[in-house]
Amino acid sequence: MKTIKIFVSIVLLLCLFTNCKEQEFEEIYSELDGDEYLADMSGEMNTRKAARLIIENKIDKVPIEFQVLIADSLSTNDAFWKRTYLEALSKTIGNFNESQRRAIGASLFNFFIHQPKLFQDQVKEMDFENSDLFLELMSIEINKHLQDQQITINSIINLAIKYCENCNDSNIDFLIKYVELAQKLVIE
Repeated sequence: MKTIKIFVSIVLLLCLFTNCKEQEFEEIYSELDGDEYLADMSGEMNTRKAARLIIENKIDKVPIEFQVLIADSLSTNDAFWKRTYLEALSKTIGNFNESQRRAIGASLFNFFIHQPKLFQDQVKEMDFENSDLFLELMSIEINKHLQDQQITINSIINLAIKYCENCNDSNIDFLIKYVELAQKLVIE
């Protein structure tokens, strides 16, 4: 009886293996996303293509000038692209020299003020080195605005809180501490 069960099991396994055919895996996209993706990736280099390549860990295929230009695209109204551009920028900021980093500071500050929760979510995902670079840029921009004496640290905080959609007390506490830390940061 035991040998019959073993024999039947072996025959079933053989049948299963002989019916399996090797097939190539096919990536499936929704028609809209797939068409957009293919259009972006088959076209000339631009910030959308650059951001997609960076997210796919193909940074070496993106010229540095397009990595820097991604900061200018942070002001888009499209929620998907806001996230994508910020994530791409957070992965490449370590590649920038001092003048390139300073060139993106205003765009990053503007993004922080108008999208504080998204900014916070990204900073929490970043490695320490790159998050420190974001903090340095925020420090430069915050202190630049404070030098005019037409704006105060509290007005910067209040403006970020005003634009912080669906923020809880923890998010607001982060914003306050982040702005205060950026103000006090001494950059050598």
